[in-house]
Amino acid sequence: MANNLLVSWINIGLIPFFVSLGVYLLYYRKFGGVEAARSMIALKCVLIGFAIWLIVIWLFLMESGISYMLVDAGGFLIIIALILIFEWKTKRGCLISEARDHA
Repeated sequence: MANNLLVSWINIGLIPFFVSLGVYLLYYRKFGGVEAARSMIALKCVLIGFAIWLIVIWLFLMESGISYMLVDAGGFLIIIALILIFEWKTKRGCLISEARDHA
């Protein structure tokens, strides 16, 4: 573990990005279509969540004395929330477009 919250988050927070990148490159990229597009957008959500939490740590949490585990958990929750929001909007958009097609 690092002595600094920023360094700790950089070390731990990039793990989901590299895992998502590896899954995309090894699996979804070959299929193309919807699977590849969803995987790429999830990869972007992970990167955006990482950056948002890095900024939050830098601006608000550096001198707070909060534990490393809570900082890392907060970052992972941001990433998960972004992915869930994307999935919800995608499903909602598909349902709306299907309803328009049937009308």
